[in-house]
Amino acid sequence: MCRLLGYSISAARLSLRQVLGPAATSDFRRLSEIHRDGWGVALGGCQGGLDSVGQPGDQRLYHTTMAAYSDPEFNTLADVPAEVALWHLRWGSPGIPGIMENVQPFTYDDMTFIHNGHIASSTGVNILDDPTFEVDRRTVVAISPHSDSAVVFAVIAGFVSAGLPLDEAVRRAVAKLRRSYPNASYNCIVCDSDRFVALHATSGAPTLGEIVNSYADYGWGGQADDYGDMWYRATGPVESGHRWDTGSPASDTFETADDFTAPFGRTQNATDNAHGMGTAGGVEVGGCAVGAEGAVEGDAAVEGARGVVVASSGFQHPQSEGWKALPNNHMIVSALATGDFRIRGL
Repeated sequence: MCRLLGYSISAARLSLRQVLGPAATSDFRRLSEIHRDGWGVALGGCQGGLDSVGQPGDQRLYHTTMAAYSDPEFNTLADVPAEVALWHLRWGSPGIPGIMENVQPFTYDDMTFIHNGHIASSTGVNILDDPTFEVDRRTVVAISPHSDSAVVFAVIAGFVSAGLPLDEAVRRAVAKLRRSYPNASYNCIVCDSDRFVALHATSGAPTLGEIVNSYADYGWGGQADDYGDMWYRATGPVESGHRWDTGSPASDTFETADDFTAPFGRTQNATDNAHGMGTAGGVEVGGCAVGAEGAVEGDAAVEGARGVVVASSGFQHPQSEGWKALPNNHMIVSALATGDFRIRGL
């Protein structure tokens, strides 16, 4: 039962505060008054090699069992620019210990992962204690031996090891998990060296009473109604012709600054630049025009900077700022090299 936030940007490095703006960043941090069992962040480009800005893609990880609202490092890290960032505010599942190795993001091979959900049967048996569920327990132990989220990640990792691309591995993992745990939440964000995937997959059931009551105790009762929802916003220059259309539930659809592109930046417009975009003026990200080095630069032009930010509910996601609801049983798949992203059904 956690809060997730992640973004993937091509051709620029942006901080959390630049992506969200100062007010929304503060609102996200304030959620840790409830989600206070630790927090963590992964900042960087692709793991290994160079990112699309040409800088080393090594990742910076930070974990603590402190609540984010009481940890001064949150403000420090909220100003660190990155091409890819995964932020996690932890509210531990019942029976899962509040120890450092259970604080996300988790990493395994070249993947990084955050999850919101409690994976247990209707009788309360956690997936960790289910000997009938088939998963490579060595992978679970390597990720985090005491976390049900680690089981979800291990299932995804198993399909990736079998040669599947990350988004297809996520789809098959959810299908496998749902056969045994159909009512669990599988909301997650995961990235590897090629792709950033953000999934909204819940049972659609009403928010658990424990969550509703906890939010009400803090005076946030109304914010628990959409607890399982996920929201997204393009973080590059979006032209007036851009479109988003869910199509059929299982179809792939695309959202870019060019109205339509083929998957992952292979644009139909031969005049577009190497990142699949035409030239652009200053781009508004979280209310600030952002330069190619990720610094606020007034009206400086941002050519090629594009991507997506995805977040759990709990703070405002106004449509006037470009936020849209990610439909249930759908995922965003973004190419790290280009920033193009598409909506895919499970």
